Amino acid sequence: MKLSTGIQSEWQKVKHTSFWIVHTIMPLAGALFFTFYFSLYGSVEAEAKLKLVLELTGMMFPLLTGVVVGLNIQLEERASHMQTLLSLPNRRRGFLAKLIVLYGTGVLSLSTLFVLFLVGTGLAGQWK
Repeated sequence: MKLSTGIQSEWQKVKHTSFWIVHTIMPLAGALFFTFYFSLYGSVEAEAKLKLVLELTGMMFPLLTGVVVGLNIQLEERASHMQTLLSLPNRRRGFLAKLIVLYGTGVLSLSTLFVLFLVGTGLAGQWK
């Protein structure tokens, strides 16, 4: 199995699952929550608020990673009781493809959260 084939396979597996709901709703909800928090405390310095938002995001990322990986493993278990994953001739490529998809979508989700937050608070135009 080629790595590109494995990545395409992973995309197909998560196509119609709650995986995309988590990766779409969580950044939007997080950006709204953080923007509301940022505007609520106007007397605190912007750098301190931004630091807190980054710390909260860093705290939530491992929690959400656990949920998403759990959903993905549950998907594998429901599909074939792990037989497909364990019967691959080159398991490393299969696991690497799964890692690339999961990590890539996680980073994309986090980036979306941060960009939406910056746009929502008006901080995007302050950095050159």
